[in-house]
Amino acid sequence: MLKPGLQNDQIVEKTDKAGSLNRRTLEKLTRISESLASALEDGNFIASVGKDIKAGKEICLNLWPFIKGLPDNISAVKDKLSASFLEPQTVAALAPGLKLLQQLADDERHYQNLYLNQCRLAGLSPEDLQQVVRTVRESTSPYADLSKAMDQFCQAGSPREGVLAIITAELAATQFARIALPAFEAYFAGKPQQYPKELVDTGLEWLRLHAKPNTRHAIWMRRLLLVVEEEASQSRDNGELSNIRQCEDLSTSNYSEPAVDKITNSLKAIWKNDENLSNQSCI
Repeated sequence: MLKPGLQNDQIVEKTDKAGSLNRRTLEKLTRISESLASALEDGNFIASVGKDIKAGKEICLNLWPFIKGLPDNISAVKDKLSASFLEPQTVAALAPGLKLLQQLADDERHYQNLYLNQCRLAGLSPEDLQQVVRTVRESTSPYADLSKAMDQFCQAGSPREGVLAIITAELAATQFARIALPAFEAYFAGKPQQYPKELVDTGLEWLRLHAKPNTRHAIWMRRLLLVVEEEASQSRDNGELSNIRQCEDLSTSNYSEPAVDKITNSLKAIWKNDENLSNQSCI
């Protein structure tokens, strides 16, 4: 039965718009994931890991400020979403996403401990990690750019920018783990006397967890992005989002998202790993 004042053509238009938005949301997630995978495959970081632990040690060290800041950045975005979307229907749609964001923040605190095991496997000391955190703000390396971009979009950006930043970071972790894990396993397997199996298994747990398919995370990414994209679409229709550069056709080269672009470009610079990786270091 039709609601009063709601005509058939209005229902069709609303349904078509929702379907189009859902399609664009899925395409956006796919585009981000494919871009990150392509960047990893085009770089030579993974090849470097198979030859020498130095590359792995450098990336473990210099990604620590980014990893360390993730729980607080995720919590900041969750709080912004809670405060920004007040319409009852939107709040109801967002509730599962907010719950999952809180769970993700808690998960990342657990993952930090696993990441520290990885750092120890690579031969890093607590002093090394403290030093890189102290100096990241003054650094101009791609690692520092990555940490600063996450802070910018999650802490100071809009809820939509924060969601896009977190999604990009999570997809990057998945792509990195799936491609890097075999290289790390092969390296350590060739040195059993130096790296006992128990030590290696503990040290690689972060990579192994992130390499596994995670249906729950895939669902929350889609739900969150759908909510913020719907809000952005409505605001754009009302002329309120002139500062957001977005193309309806994701197949065109004009498609651009500042949060996605900045984080992806920083990761590409890290993964490219030109001749001297240490030149990119935060310390």
